Amino acid sequence: MDEIFATFGQKSVGFGERLGAQYANIELGVYVVLGFTLPLLLPSSQLLTGTAVNAFLVLGALHFRNWNLAPIAFLPSIAALLSGMLFGPFTPFLLYMLPFIWTGNLLLIYLMKKLHLEKGFGYSGALVVSVLAKSALLFASAFLLLKFGLVPSAFLTAMGVVQVATGLMGGVVALLLRSSLPHLLK
Repeated sequence: MDEIFATFGQKSVGFGERLGAQYANIELGVYVVLGFTLPLLLPSSQLLTGTAVNAFLVLGALHFRNWNLAPIAFLPSIAALLSGMLFGPFTPFLLYMLPFIWTGNLLLIYLMKKLHLEKGFGYSGALVVSVLAKSALLFASAFLLLKFGLVPSAFLTAMGVVQVATGLMGGVVALLLRSSLPHLLK
């Protein structure tokens, strides 16, 4: 357990020290506010919203430590549930998926930190492994919940292929942001 907490405590070397803690707090606030409001503002756009949220998860994994990551991991799915937009009439079923979505988001953050920051894997390799692990967890959870009659079959696609696509696209967006704004996001 100590190793898990140690991994969550890592961040990109030098981030925040150059620009100060105030900037890091502003960046975290932007991720949290956008992560919460996008599901409320973008009707029926799981690809766009999911891509943005996954970009925030990856950037958060690289830039922040410990429990600062919790709002990024938890709030977007709560907003999706509140809005009822992403899954339309299936939104009440999303309630059953929330713990798995939160666990999947934390898994993605943990693996990006563990593989990229701690073990030195390349960004792309760490991203692919992290996204596939998160997607596998969500798909397996949706499959089990479907077998128990708790969610409709539409959740298999939403928690499988769509998660892989939005996770990888979010990772690319995060990489592009880090490359485009190296003075801010490295």
